[in-house]
Amino acid sequence: MTKNDNLSVFSPLAQSLTATNYVSVRLTKIMLNLKKR
Repeated sequence: MTKNDNLSVFSPLAQSLTATNYVSVRLTKIMLNLKKR
C-alpha cells in the first residue's frame, strides 16, 4: 500500500468519526438541557 492508498482509506474513516463525535456532543448537550428543566 502506498501513502495515497492509506489516505484514501483513512479520509472517509476520519470524516465518519468526526460526524459521530459531533452527533454525540449534540446529544449530550440536549440531554443536559432536558435534565435542567
